[in-house]
Amino acid sequence: MLTGTARKPIKITAALPTSGAIASPATIADAVLSAERRGHETIWVVERLLRPLPRSGHPEVPGYYGTVYDPLVVLSWAAARTQRITLGASVFDILFRPPPLLARQLATLDQLSGGRLWAGFGQGWIEDEYDAAGISMRGRGARFEEYLQVLAACWGPDPVSFDGAYYTIASAEISPKPTRDAGVPLLIGAMTPPAIQRAGRLGLDFNPVLFDDLGSLREQVALWRAAAIDAGHDPDARKVVVRTNRTLTEDDGDHTDDPQSWTIAQATAALDAIARIGVDEVFVELRRTELAVERQLDLVDELRRRYGR
Repeated sequence: MLTGTARKPIKITAALPTSGAIASPATIADAVLSAERRGHETIWVVERLLRPLPRSGHPEVPGYYGTVYDPLVVLSWAAARTQRITLGASVFDILFRPPPLLARQLATLDQLSGGRLWAGFGQGWIEDEYDAAGISMRGRGARFEEYLQVLAACWGPDPVSFDGAYYTIASAEISPKPTRDAGVPLLIGAMTPPAIQRAGRLGLDFNPVLFDDLGSLREQVALWRAAAIDAGHDPDARKVVVRTNRTLTEDDGDHTDDPQSWTIAQATAALDAIARIGVDEVFVELRRTELAVERQLDLVDELRRRYGR
């Protein structure tokens, strides 16, 4: 059991440039192929259904979410062009797709990739996305949990059937199944206490977002661990993967004031602190428009060298 003082080795990986001005078939291809060639263990994608234009009374969504390449399509493309690297989603906003459809899509991708899929799931937090998908945000936590139950049923033996509060499947055959009997490994993205506790209670991997305050990350991981232990799960048998939402800068000074970037020195110091929280993997963004993807991956590799991973 982690005490909060031991330094835990962390994998350092990157998210593909699938959003914002840098996103293009060429940059995505460069990142996928280069990450595998460099020996990175995971590549990550993000999902946004849409970016609402700023208006009074609604949270402002970052401009780079105005363009987002579809994560399932990108990961399928990446699977066909790689042999080893894990294909990670951080995260699919699953409530916008019917559960049997997503179950079959993910099982298909898992089969075609040789069992390399790691599917992160989230509820989504933008009301306009719910409106566009034709579902209500009310009761989304309960709907999300039932959705996971439907997926488990779809990935189990045929015939599949389910009768819940939100979803119903009459007895049916739904295949293919994932490569692993337990289904595709799941990673839960969560920020609110109920969602974090749900991830722990269900004994699933956890995908928090690092904001400015490392103390907040520490609290989130502690809450997830406590919920897992209370439900009889061993959190040390699960993984914690942190989305930083940060890029690395060319400037190798001690500090940058840009909240969406790190110098190598800042990132190294942050990783030392994050390691003591009990995190397994941290990924940075390849979103800088002024740097080629290869150069941004050079910076990721420099961070890996300095940190010792």
